[in-house]
Amino acid sequence: MGTELTPVDADKQRQDADRQVELFFQLMAGVYGREKMHREWPTEEDVQIRNALWRDDILKYSPIDLRGAIDNARKQQQNGVESFLWPNVGLILSGCQRHINASHKPIQKPEKHNRDDELARRKLDELHAMFK
Repeated sequence: MGTELTPVDADKQRQDADRQVELFFQLMAGVYGREKMHREWPTEEDVQIRNALWRDDILKYSPIDLRGAIDNARKQQQNGVESFLWPNVGLILSGCQRHINASHKPIQKPEKHNRDDELARRKLDELHAMFK
């Protein structure tokens, strides 16, 4: 027996996804300003096309990852990084991937010293002491 969504659940899922896409672009507007966003996507039809075009890519990431990428874009723009001076969805989303990769790197464990290493270290210390 599969886990099929009811029509109500499917509709709620679609609405949640639509809200996440809209939130992403609202956050972008907070970085770039409504004027630049309007110049990039001037008509409602352009906005709908933009949302449909980028929807799947945006939904790959959690809201936390998206906010992190938006925050990074804001910092880059404030620092005058030229590629961040104009709205660029792909560039911002690539920041999500970098954020995920950085946060999922394995923690390096300290090297374990075995008994032979300790014995060798003591012997070297003894030899060193003999020649002082």
